[in-house]
Amino acid sequence: MNKLRLFIIGIGMGIANIIPGVSGGTIALITNIFDELLNSLKKFDKKALTFLIKFKFKDFSKHTNLNFIILVFGGIVFSMAILSIIFKILFEARENDINGYYEQIFAFFFGLILASVYYVGIRINKWNSKIILLFLIGAGTAVLLTTYSIWTDFPAPEENKNLIYIFICGMVAVVGMLLPGISGSMILMIMGNYDLLMVETINNISTLQGDTETTIRLIVFIIGAIFGLVACAKVVSWLFNKFKNHVLSVLTGFILGSLFAVWPWVERNGDSIFQKNPITGYKVPENLDNMTILCFVLSLIGYYVVMKIESTALKNEK
Repeated sequence: MNKLRLFIIGIGMGIANIIPGVSGGTIALITNIFDELLNSLKKFDKKALTFLIKFKFKDFSKHTNLNFIILVFGGIVFSMAILSIIFKILFEARENDINGYYEQIFAFFFGLILASVYYVGIRINKWNSKIILLFLIGAGTAVLLTTYSIWTDFPAPEENKNLIYIFICGMVAVVGMLLPGISGSMILMIMGNYDLLMVETINNISTLQGDTETTIRLIVFIIGAIFGLVACAKVVSWLFNKFKNHVLSVLTGFILGSLFAVWPWVERNGDSIFQKNPITGYKVPENLDNMTILCFVLSLIGYYVVMKIESTALKNEK
């Protein structure tokens, strides 16, 4: 596969991983690298460790499909580093504009996710009552997770800098980033550490402003993420091999339900999406003004981007 294309796919996955409600695994699935990604991660096993211990780096590289891993994860790291800075600026409210660029950016991502519902769903070979039930369970679960701050008084977890907790955050969030439809960033928001890990820490490291504590925090998070990736790759691969339709139905439902996480028009209790429980309600635009029209156009562009990615991936398969 073209090296530049793999790097660009990695960039797309990195962008998705930064945004709460969007899944890097979905990007991997619709670009048809998901199976190779899982198979490559599964190869980081005892045999790979033996090659490393014996300094057989060529064998290690071949066994683990290392070139593929480096290109994809290189793109992920690159885009996450850049976007943690850009989105911090764009999402945070400006002094004279409480909304910042929230509506426009989330309108674009709404289109991306909406298209992903279709392009992940069409991979289900056969729909029946069981598949539909699993689809509804996935959708319902996603709706509950993305809207719980509205319908419950249960407080969101506080930011936690404990290194063991950060390790767990890395391990759990990366599973979400790998699975199509499951947003790792949304998981971090639920765990209370999204701002700390995905914005503050990455931002500080990217701009060379990180101190020793920030660096250690990032290293622990990455170690947790690596552990989570290697540990869950075989499980996810087994699930897809044995119960592909069932898993895809749950994930398709989850993607649909996660649209609430990126609905552009919301009521907020503060001026930044990085606050705890920032969304207090959802609304629909009352007037078809220029800004609303722009949001609709951006949603269509987002939908078209996924269509183009899918059509390109299918051409490359042939």
